[in-house]
Parts: sequence; structure tokens; C-alpha cells
Amino acid sequence: YCLYKLWKRKQWYLLPSAAILGMFTSMHPSHFPLWFMVVALLFIWRKKMQYSLKISLVSLFAFLAPSTPLFLFEYWRKWAMTKQLFAIFFGGEPHESQFLTRLPIMTNIIIDFFEGVLDIPVQPQLLGFFALGVSVTFAYILVRKKLITDGVFHFTTLSTLLITMILYYSAFPTQVPEYYLGAVRAMLFLYIPVLLVQLPKVYGRLGWLILIAVLSHSLVRNIGIVNNRWQNAEQMATLVHKERAVQYIVEQAAGREFGLSFMTPLGWNFGFHSLFRVAGHEPVGRGLIYTIVVPKDRVYQDEIDFVSGDIAVLLPSKE
Repeated sequence: YCLYKLWKRKQWYLLPSAAILGMFTSMHPSHFPLWFMVVALLFIWRKKMQYSLKISLVSLFAFLAPSTPLFLFEYWRKWAMTKQLFAIFFGGEPHESQFLTRLPIMTNIIIDFFEGVLDIPVQPQLLGFFALGVSVTFAYILVRKKLITDGVFHFTTLSTLLITMILYYSAFPTQVPEYYLGAVRAMLFLYIPVLLVQLPKVYGRLGWLILIAVLSHSLVRNIGIVNNRWQNAEQMATLVHKERAVQYIVEQAAGREFGLSFMTPLGWNFGFHSLFRVAGHEPVGRGLIYTIVVPKDRVYQDEIDFVSGDIAVLLPSKE
């Protein structure tokens, strides 16, 4: 909304835009590419925008203010995280860039997001590219027929977001979880329904048939997914299974200090520390080390000491 107002030459919206980007600094690394997206958009729109010195300075303050606690925290910790970031990007041994190999991977992730929003089967993959091409063509028709107002703004914003995300994470020096590109998924969830509801306006009854077919397919598919998860809940890594694993470790530790290690895909270890805090026994990183495995088939069956759903727990080594 703020970007749209900026595009409409409402220069005071630079202030809330800067404040929001500043808050993103303290939230999650997946928000960082949005800085580059906004900077790119401001550069693209530079000919139609003129900002006074006052608004620019106030906006700079609005950007920095939410990050003040983070800066102070870094200062007290002698810039530990800053040094770590510099080490990630510039330290270590020289290595071959993975940019060219990651570029198609990041592009495919976005195609997967698109397929997920429309509930299109991931195989064959060409089906997703075909559906994307049809959607882009239809969006172009809507803009030409002026059924979508301010089409230039929407095209510029969405394309800049896609390009920024793909380039940024293709060049990122460490492993990138898929959910880091979640901003693209969110935008697709906003734009695709807008395109769908325009179908009847362009194609009449045929448009209605296509719209009903797409929605019916999505409804049936999602009902099937929910039903499948309901029936297989005991074989998944749901909250109840995490609670059971935490309770088992707490009982085994019996009040002694303990630490945790994880054998999980990147990002799959979330929630456990909060559950230990709720249980009143938090891991301290020393003493007995318990290992949580998700999914459980990452280890051999005879190595598992406790299992609940798709979560396994390995007791500390007796050596």
C-alpha cells in the first residue's frame, strides 16, 4: 500500500515505508531482500518522484529507529553478529561461485509456489511453466483492456520482487531454506485470485466455467490433503509429538543439566526450545546431549530410543 502511494507521488509515504523496512531488520533474514526491492523501485520511479530533504532525513531516522535495540545489542556483544555476517560473505577460503547453479533452483522454487497456489501437480514440470505463461498472457490482456487499474505499478512491483528474490538468493553464500522466498508466495496469493475473478469479465460463460473448474479442483484437492493429514496424524511431526518428545527428554534428564542436538532438515527444529521452556527445563548446552531426529528415518531403527509420530529421540552415548 505504501509503495502504491509512493507511485502515486504521495511522498510522505516514504516515512512509513522506511519504518516498515527498519522493523524488518530485527525480524528475520528473509526480509532483507525487500530492502533491495524497494531501492530498485525507487530508482525505477525516480523520474516521477521528488523528495524533500526533510522527508528524506525523517525517513532515514524512521528506518534506523526500529533497529536501535539491535545496534545496541551488537555493540554490547562487540559486534559478534556483524563479524559473523562479514565472515559469511567475505571470509573463508576462496570458492567457486554457485550463482549460476542456484539461479535455476531459485526459479524452480518460485514456479513451485505458483503451482502450489493453483494446486497444480508438480509433475510434469512443464505444466507449471505453461500455466504461468497463460497467467502472464491473461494479465497482459487485462492490462490492455484496462480491466486492472494501474497495471504498470503492479507489473513493476511484482517483477522487481521476483527478480530481486531470485538474484539475491542465487548469490547468497550459504544454504537458503525455501521459506526465505515466502514473500513471493504471499504476493502470488494476492495476485492470482485477482486474475481468476476477472475471467468472467473477459470470456463470459467460458470464463465462469474456467473459474468454477479451478476453484472446484482446489477445493477437492485441499479436502483430500486435510483428510490425508487427519488420517496420518500419528505418523507426522505435529505439535503433540513434539510435546511427547520434550516430555520424554525431561523425564530422562531427571533434573540434570542437558543439551540438545538436532538431525533435521534446515528449519525443522523450530518449536522444541519453546516447549522445553514451557516444561520448565531448558537445555543449557552442556551435560547430557539428547538428539532429536526429524524425520525419524534419518537414523537406523535400532538406534532410536524413543519415537512419537515422525520424531525420534536418541539418548546420550553411554561411553
